[in-house]
Amino acid sequence: MISDLNKEYTQTQTDKAACEKQLVDNKIRLSALESSHSSLSERLAAVGEELDAAKAVLAQSEKKLADSDSQLESYRREASETQERKQKLTEACETLENEIEELINQRNATKVSITSKLEQAATLRRMEDHFEGYQKSVRYVLDAAAHNKLSGICGPVSKLIKVDAKYSVAIETALGSNIQNIVTEDENAAKAAIAALKRDNVGRATFYPLNAVRAEKPKIDLDKAQSFPGYIGIASELISYDSRYREVIASMLGRTFIFDTLDHATAMARHFHYTVRIVTLDGQQINAGGSYTGGATKRDSGILSRSREIDSLTREAEELQNKAKAIDETVTAKEAELTSLHQKLEDLNDNYMILAAMYRAEETSRSMILSQVESQRDTVETLESSLTHIRQQDESSEKLEITLKAEIDGLITSIAAMEKRLEALSQEIQDAECLLEQKGEERNEGMLAITVAGKELEAAQLAYNTCAATIETHRENCRSLQNACESCRNGFITLQNNITALKESATALDREIEELEETIRTLRAESAELDTDLRELHEKTRQKTEEKNIYAIQHAKLEAKHTGLLNEKDKLTARLWDEYDLTYSAARELDYPPITAENRAKSVTEQNKLRIKIRDLGPVNVNAIEEYATVKSEYDTMSTQIEDLNKSKTEYSDIVSQMEQEMCQRFSTTFDEINKNFMTVFRELFGGGSAKLELTDPQNVLTSGIEIIVSPPGKVIKNLKSLSGGEQVFVAIAILFAIFKINPPPFCLLDEIESALDEVNVSRFANYAKNICTNTQFIVISHRRGTMEAASALYGVTMQERGVSKLLSINVSEVEKQIGIKAE
Repeated sequence: MISDLNKEYTQTQTDKAACEKQLVDNKIRLSALESSHSSLSERLAAVGEELDAAKAVLAQSEKKLADSDSQLESYRREASETQERKQKLTEACETLENEIEELINQRNATKVSITSKLEQAATLRRMEDHFEGYQKSVRYVLDAAAHNKLSGICGPVSKLIKVDAKYSVAIETALGSNIQNIVTEDENAAKAAIAALKRDNVGRATFYPLNAVRAEKPKIDLDKAQSFPGYIGIASELISYDSRYREVIASMLGRTFIFDTLDHATAMARHFHYTVRIVTLDGQQINAGGSYTGGATKRDSGILSRSREIDSLTREAEELQNKAKAIDETVTAKEAELTSLHQKLEDLNDNYMILAAMYRAEETSRSMILSQVESQRDTVETLESSLTHIRQQDESSEKLEITLKAEIDGLITSIAAMEKRLEALSQEIQDAECLLEQKGEERNEGMLAITVAGKELEAAQLAYNTCAATIETHRENCRSLQNACESCRNGFITLQNNITALKESATALDREIEELEETIRTLRAESAELDTDLRELHEKTRQKTEEKNIYAIQHAKLEAKHTGLLNEKDKLTARLWDEYDLTYSAARELDYPPITAENRAKSVTEQNKLRIKIRDLGPVNVNAIEEYATVKSEYDTMSTQIEDLNKSKTEYSDIVSQMEQEMCQRFSTTFDEINKNFMTVFRELFGGGSAKLELTDPQNVLTSGIEIIVSPPGKVIKNLKSLSGGEQVFVAIAILFAIFKINPPPFCLLDEIESALDEVNVSRFANYAKNICTNTQFIVISHRRGTMEAASALYGVTMQERGVSKLLSINVSEVEKQIGIKAE
């Protein structure tokens, strides 16, 4: 305690000295603050005035900036509206252009269709005029009648009738080859035509004299025929013709009936025992006698429909021409509309460009104003910051002054208190020294008693801890045993319950098993009886199936035989009609002796003899002489052409051989000259060295390759790849000039040929080209100075304004005359 008092005494003396020193420092600082306070007040007033002026200028600049932003927004909005109108007009122009293009395509397609249809009509008309599709004999008679060589010719049947489109296939099928038969005024005209055909050996034709042909009426009940479904009419009544041809047309079509379908036609033919001829609208045919003729038919493909097709094509062409004219008018209107839209679009573009220029000018002005505003804002901020800083300094000076005054007063008070404390501490130190001696003895006795009691306490505490741990362990074991006993008791009860339930379930299952075994025995007995019945049914079914198959085979054989007999009957009936123009009933009415077993062999023998005689005659070709003449003419022409071709081939082979020899000779001569010139030019360009050209295959100069062997001065080169890029280019230039020396061209265009050369070689190239330009005019595209210095005229392209190219030219000779200097 005495040491603490001593320390406090010493510390108090130190603090007193520090307070006295701090008191002196604070008085000095207080004097400095009082002197600077007046200068801060003056600065604060000056900065405030400057700040007010800067704020006024800033307000004016911000107003100008706001006006500029408003103007820019106005320009931007107006430009956006203009752009939208431009977009709409552009889309409208594109739509119109697409429509115009589509209309033009339609017009072109329409014109192509018009041309196609007119050409088809013209072709059909030419065919009609030249009787294409008719037999040669028919064409001969009609042509002779047209040239007044034959008289009394009315024309072919096809020219004398008119048929509706819906009946054309049926009528053309009904007429068959009769469509080309020729109608004449009388028998004399027919005999004259036949005599002409025979005389000129141009084939055969069938003629119908108007005064000789008589039609036969149908031998059936017409009222009954009309009652059948699908009946359309008699063929001769479905067409139009001149009444003077009635008997001729009736003789051909008066006994032919027209039906809509083959099924309806079959019903009528069967009713009348196949004694009539029927044709359907789609060209299927039932012949008298029962034979059927039919299949696919090409509609409107015959000469009967040709005139109608010509009229149809002409009418369609006229309709298409009207359509093309309407399209042209529409295109003209839309093109005018498109021109108007383009003009509006150009006006909008001009307005947009003006707005853009005004916007850029306003934006530049705004940038300048913004720069001024930012500068003025920085000035204001700087002044405000200075003003705030001065105010803070002034306030802190005032606070510091007050603080220093308070500290000075406090220090004076503290120094006085410390002096009093020093006196009190001196007295306390003396009293403490006396008390210290007394307490020293008492302290020693107390320390001994405390040591003994501490050891006893540690032993008791250790025993207590051991007993408590043992008791807790026993308690835990007891709780665990109680829990285990309770679990065993519960498990035992559960097992007893499960055993009782399982016994009851086993008893119930035994009863169910006995019932199921009884049911199984019953079902097995029923199944055995059903199996026996099923086997019997299978056996009966198998027997019936075998009988059915036997009957089916017999039925199929009989059906095939029946079909074969019907086909054979139809063939024989059709053959009878085609060869003899007789039906089966009509043939029976002729009362020919029937074929019996006795006369069958004799009849067959006679029939075979007649067939052999007919076969020995061979096929009769009435056009054989004409065909022979045609083939003979073609053969002679082709033989002459083959001889001419062989002769031409021989001549061309000789010419090719001569040309190859002359080419070899000329090539060898020219190659030698080029080789000599190459050596000379190479030395002039390279300033020495050697160079030559060699053929890889001298025996075949036209297919031989060429080797270039060069050796620049001071170098030994085995391969051109060993040369630099510039040297390789110089070698190529030397070869080019060597070729020029043999046959100089009138002019030559070179595109940066010297770009890989150095300056020295560029000058050599330019000087050499200049020396040989008396015979050849060189046009050189170049960026090299040496080439341009040697040129007599220079041409260049510059772009002073963006997107506008300008051509510059300089005539060197004129420049030399003007400045009086001769270029070297």
